[in-house]
Amino acid sequence: MKRAEESRRRVWAYRIGGILLPFVLVALVEVAFRIAGVARPEPLFLEVKTETFDKFQTNPNVAQRDFPPSLARILPRPGFQVFDAVKPEGTLRIFCLGASTTAGFPFPAHLAFPSLLNEKLRLYLPDRRVEVINCGVSAVSSFTLVDFTREVLRHAPDLVILYAGHNEFYGAWGAAATGALANAPDFVVDFVRWFRRLRIVRWLTQKMGEPEIAPGTLMERMIGQAEVPPEGRLRQRALRNYRRNLRKIIRMCKRAGVPLVLCEPVCNLRDHYPFASLVHEEEASRARRLDLWEKERAAQAEDAALEEAYRFWQGITASDSLAADLWFHGARLEERRHDWDAALRAYEKARDLDLVPFRATSDLLAALRELAREEDVPLVPLEQVFRGASRGRAPGKNLFLEHVHPNLRGQVLLAEAICRTLAEIPWPDAETTWQWEADPGPWEILQMAGLTPLDAIYAELRIRQLLDRWPYRAPDPTKVSGFQRFMEADPLRTYEPARVFKEARGLWTGARQSGALAEAEFEEAIPWPEEPDSVVLGVAERVLKKQASILEAHERQGEHFVHQRKWPEAFREYRTAIRLFPVDPENYLRAGQVLLAGGQLERARSYLQAGLAWRPGHPEIMLTLAETERRLGNARAAQAWAQQVLLVDPGNRGAQRILEQVRPLLEGEGGQEP
Repeated sequence: MKRAEESRRRVWAYRIGGILLPFVLVALVEVAFRIAGVARPEPLFLEVKTETFDKFQTNPNVAQRDFPPSLARILPRPGFQVFDAVKPEGTLRIFCLGASTTAGFPFPAHLAFPSLLNEKLRLYLPDRRVEVINCGVSAVSSFTLVDFTREVLRHAPDLVILYAGHNEFYGAWGAAATGALANAPDFVVDFVRWFRRLRIVRWLTQKMGEPEIAPGTLMERMIGQAEVPPEGRLRQRALRNYRRNLRKIIRMCKRAGVPLVLCEPVCNLRDHYPFASLVHEEEASRARRLDLWEKERAAQAEDAALEEAYRFWQGITASDSLAADLWFHGARLEERRHDWDAALRAYEKARDLDLVPFRATSDLLAALRELAREEDVPLVPLEQVFRGASRGRAPGKNLFLEHVHPNLRGQVLLAEAICRTLAEIPWPDAETTWQWEADPGPWEILQMAGLTPLDAIYAELRIRQLLDRWPYRAPDPTKVSGFQRFMEADPLRTYEPARVFKEARGLWTGARQSGALAEAEFEEAIPWPEEPDSVVLGVAERVLKKQASILEAHERQGEHFVHQRKWPEAFREYRTAIRLFPVDPENYLRAGQVLLAGGQLERARSYLQAGLAWRPGHPEIMLTLAETERRLGNARAAQAWAQQVLLVDPGNRGAQRILEQVRPLLEGEGGQEP
């Protein structure tokens, strides 16, 4: 009996061991991979260490961990940012987290609101050293931002700013995104995300070879379910994800003792026609819309017909109250009747009922505000700010380029609103005095950030490219329903390309007329052209086609202006190149050389010394510094730099010539420097 019992126990032990053995082996391999650093998930930051500095930079491949391999060639990348591994004493470090708006789309990162925030804080807090690090990555949802928060909290932040909400449906792991497991419980989604990040899973994925690359834009390829009904389960799923992830971020920041500021995501209400509408009784809906469009045309020509069109709209909306397009028409009619509050409510209804919810809905905004109240977290009231800057309180193309991305004015307004909220908190402390009188205005702050005609035309081309694809335009008309093709004839369904270049010209003109440019010198005095020239247009098109990077484009523009001996224009391009990639000493050298050629000697010295900090002993930088000091009349400094050049390049004729030029000065009275 006892022998039989022991036999059964052994059998069960073998069975349990057989079941557990594969898991134990996988766990051992996983541990070995982690120790060896195999298939490590892409971190948000990469450490860059040399003999002269120890810094972290944003990882261009960080999006690989949340996007499928089929999107490898079109993955979004954060703008290049770099900061000290050990935060300098007295520095206030701010991390900005978010998606494409935070990243700056369609502008390069130096014109995104975090960059403008950095410029404003330098002016408003002149006694503080502030660095703003932009961690925005296009097409990510709040899931990714939870992970990013964990990482930024390891780098001594003094503040975290979060702008999120537009990608909860179609961003990575969004409720309606590809591979998002829309029907699965929350714990299953969490498990799958954890499972995909196991080293052994990543290693196996890498060994499977290059996957088939999906065609189309990132915006198109992220779609799992193109249309999301306004009262469907996916709406609730997105809301639940958003609330849960934001709460995680808030709790992490509180545990770390780091202040967090939330921003309301804002969007184009007035000038963005809904992408798709829910329709009942297709034939009847078609007839009713034709009648509405006709009555609206009559109302345009005759005021007496306005009330008839309005009553007709009320009637058809009562029976078709979930149609986003009808509410958009109603908003325009309410504007004609000068009922601005009713118009705003109708625009919001049109946004919330849009079947392709690329704009954060009222439910998401309400959840954000509720969390901010419950957790006592500061909230930047961007909706109120953008409404206050808009006619009829409905923001449109006055502040937006398309559905969600702010234009130049919008970026400046967003940065300013954050500053005002920080002062109210107060941040960094109650003793801080904000120098509001230092605000130079939109044009000047954009110039400080490095706006050039190349940036403006490049952004404009990117918007045109966006509007030529889904959901603005169906890539294959044969795959569109007959009713959708009919809806494209709606007189209000217009998606006009933004005129970024013209907007910049308007900002420059306003600054000039206000007298803000009366004392402008060198690059600040460059007039903004009425139209882009063929050279800048050609360079921007090369960047759009990925034949060159935006950094390379600015460097080439700088060379172009050097050949024309247009020193202020050349300096502006090199200064922007430095903002895009601040670790390359060559652009500091080029900036210093054109400043020297343009007679800006003190500024030339500053840029050259900054370049030398990145690469000590750079002979050409030291040689240019020697020439700069000679022209400034600092003979001994010129001699010292020339001698430093000869230590690394004994036959350098330029250094020898400078020594000959300063020798008579040094041999003067008592050998004193004049």
